[in-house]
Amino acid sequence: MSINSIFQNAFYGVGSLLAVACASPRPLLLTAPVSHERRVPEELTVGVARVDVTPPPGVSTFGHAPDALVTDGYWSRLYCRVFVFKQTTGLPLAIVPCDLSAISAALHHRVSEKVKEILPRSRLMITATHTHAGPAHYFESEAYGGAASSRLPGFDEAMLEMLAGRIAEGIERAHNRLRPARIRWAHQSAWKLTRNRSLIAYLSNSPRFEPRSHPDPRDKLSDEERAVDPALDVLQIEETTPGNKRSVGPLGWLVFYAMHPTVLPSSNRLLGADIFGVASRNLEARLRPLRACQDPRCSPSPKGQLQCPNLADFDPLVGLVNTNEGDVSPIWSVGTTEEAIAVGNKLADSAFTSYQPAAPMHDQVVIESRYLEADLPGACLLHGSSLCAKGELGNATGHGGSDHLATTDALFPKQPDRDPERDGCQAPKAKMLGSFQDAILGRSPDRYPEHVSFGLVHIDDTWLSFVPAELTVHAGSAVNRRVEQVVLTKNKSPSHFIVAGPANAYIQYVTTRPEYNLQFYEGASTLYGSQSSEYIAERLEILARSMIGQDADKWIAKGQPPIDTAVNVSFDFAPARARLATPDGPELRKIVGRGAVDLCKLQLSLDRQSICFNWRDGSPGRVTLSNPDNEPWVELVSAESGQPLPICAHKGQTLECDPIANIDDQGVDFQTRVRRRDGNGYIWSTLFRPSELEWNYLKQAGKVRIRVRGDSKAEPVQSPQFLVDELPACPDSTAVDCTGR
Repeated sequence: MSINSIFQNAFYGVGSLLAVACASPRPLLLTAPVSHERRVPEELTVGVARVDVTPPPGVSTFGHAPDALVTDGYWSRLYCRVFVFKQTTGLPLAIVPCDLSAISAALHHRVSEKVKEILPRSRLMITATHTHAGPAHYFESEAYGGAASSRLPGFDEAMLEMLAGRIAEGIERAHNRLRPARIRWAHQSAWKLTRNRSLIAYLSNSPRFEPRSHPDPRDKLSDEERAVDPALDVLQIEETTPGNKRSVGPLGWLVFYAMHPTVLPSSNRLLGADIFGVASRNLEARLRPLRACQDPRCSPSPKGQLQCPNLADFDPLVGLVNTNEGDVSPIWSVGTTEEAIAVGNKLADSAFTSYQPAAPMHDQVVIESRYLEADLPGACLLHGSSLCAKGELGNATGHGGSDHLATTDALFPKQPDRDPERDGCQAPKAKMLGSFQDAILGRSPDRYPEHVSFGLVHIDDTWLSFVPAELTVHAGSAVNRRVEQVVLTKNKSPSHFIVAGPANAYIQYVTTRPEYNLQFYEGASTLYGSQSSEYIAERLEILARSMIGQDADKWIAKGQPPIDTAVNVSFDFAPARARLATPDGPELRKIVGRGAVDLCKLQLSLDRQSICFNWRDGSPGRVTLSNPDNEPWVELVSAESGQPLPICAHKGQTLECDPIANIDDQGVDFQTRVRRRDGNGYIWSTLFRPSELEWNYLKQAGKVRIRVRGDSKAEPVQSPQFLVDELPACPDSTAVDCTGR
C-alpha cells in the first residue's frame, strides 16, 4: 500500500470518529448544496466592473482598533473591482478585490443574497486589500463594532447595505458584460518592497519558509527584508474577438502579493486605499493605452490622441489581492500619502514587468472551485483536538504591530504577554486586560466572529486558497503545502499555490504554533488558539481532495455543512449607531453663500507645487462619493469648454494622453476635506497636488477651473478660472484648511 493510501485511509478513519464527537454548537439551517463536479478545459468569458464604495466623511476607519479616528475627508477613492468568470458550462465565479480593511461575513452573506440569481455564495470570493483607511461599522460581533473598535464605534445597517448594494451592482454589471477572453499566469518575485515586522517569531519556525526565488546578493538585504514571501503572481486577462480569438487588448489583471499595505499611521483621518490602491491605478493607467492601441474601434484624433467609442469597453481593471501578509510590512519611513504613492508605484513597476505580449495565452482553461463554511468555536481537527471554545485576544495585541504601535498601550498597566502557568486551549496567551476584556469588548459569548468560510479556486495551473484571516508567511506556506500535496497526487504538471485573503469573513491573524507560543502581536491576535493554522490548512486540504474527485464530505464533522453549501446564519452586531451621513433635505438650495471661498497656491515640498480650493457647500451627507456610474466628484476642467482635462504629459516632443482618465479625484492627486460648520453650510477644501509632468502640461493648457459636482439638488460649485502659474500664495488659515495641519 502506498504512503498516500495509508494517509488517505487514516484520514477517512479519523473523520468518521469525529463525526460522532464533533457536533456543531448550534443548529444549522442549510440551503440547497451546489453540485461540485470536476471541470474540464472549456472556452472562457470574463466580465469586469469597478464600483465606488467610498462613504462620506464622518465614519471611523477600521484596523487600528481604539486608535482608529473619525475621518474628515479622503485622499483616494475606495473601489471594489469585480471579475466574473464564466465557462461554456457551469456556474459563474466572481472574485472581488475591495479597497477595504476586511470583509465581514455579514457583508459576504448580504452580497450573496442580492446576486443569488447570478451565482451562489459558494462561487463568490470577496477579498479586502486591508487598507487601514477604509470604513468601519459593517462587521458582525461586538468586538468589531464596540467600544474598542474605533474612536466612533457602532454598527450601522446603512453602511452594510451601501457596501453590499454597490458590490452586488458591480457583479450584475460584470455578468451582463461577459465577453470572450483568454488568460495567462505570470509567476515571479518582487524583493526590496517588504520586510518582516516580527522576525523573532518568523525564525522560530522549523523548517523555514523557502521562497520561490532568492534576492540578488548585491542588494544586501537585511534579515527582515529577506524573511518575507516575495511571490508576485499576476493573472492577465485579454478580451478576444468571437470565433477567431484575436486579442483586442487587456481586459484586466488580478495581482497577488503579500504586503500589509499600511504606510499611513493611525493618526490619518482621510479615507484612502493606501499602497494597493495606488498600484491598481498605476497599472490600469499602463494597460489602457495597450488596450486602446490594439482595439480597431479606437482611432487617433486630429491631435494624435486615441479616441474610443465606449469608454467602459476600454478601461482594464487591476485588482490587488493580499496573500500571506500577516507579518509582512512595506518598507516605509515617514508614513505620508506621498510615501504611500511612491511605494505603490514601485509595486506597480514590479508587477508590470510580468507583461510579455508574446507570451502564450490560453483560451481553453479549467476553472473550478470548492467552498466550505464552518463555525469556529470548539471546531474539531482531524487528529482529535479542537479550536478554543471562544475567541480571545492576548495581552500583546494591545501593543499594536511593531510598525504601528498602539498609542493606547501606555494607558494600561504593564503585564506579561505570556502566562507560563496557564493551561487549556489558549495557553500560553496572557489575556489582554484580564477580566476587563469581556467588559470592554463585549460580554456576549460570540463577541468575536464565529462563522467563516473557506474557498479553493483552481484557474489553469494555479490554486487559490481564500481564507478569512491574515496568515503569516509560514502559516500561509503551510496551507499551500497541504493543497499542493493533494493536487500533485493527480496532477504531475507544474502548478502554483497561493493564499488569498482576508476573504469573505475576518478573524484577524493566524500564526503557526511556534509563533503562537511566543505571543508576539500576531500570535496574541490569533483568536481561537495555537491550532488555528492547522485547522485552516485542514479545511483547504479537504477542499483540495474534493477538487481531485474524492468524496471529501466524509471528513467533515457531523453537524457542519457539506462542501459548496451555504448556511443561513443570524449575526450578532454591536449596538446600532447611525454613522453613515444621510443626504441633506430641501434646504440645500438655501445655503447662504454656497460657492467658491478661496483659491491659492501652496508650496508643500521643494519640487512640488499644490493648489488649494475652499468652498461653502452642504453637509457630508450630500457628498455622493459612492455612485454607480463611478463619476468623479472633484475634477479639473477647461475654463473655455467646461470639459474635463485629460491626464497628459509631454514626453520629448510628443504629448501623450490617457485615452480614458481625466485629472480628477479618481486618481491620487486630490485630498478633499470637510473642515467645519459655517452658518447653515460647511466649509470644504481640496488640495490638488499634480505631478511634475502634469504641472508642466497644465502650464500650457490655458485657463482652467476646479469643479465640484453637485447632486440632483444642486448645481456644481466652480472655482474662478485661473492659470496655474499665476495664483497667489495661500494665507495661513487657508493652508490649514487644505492640509489639515
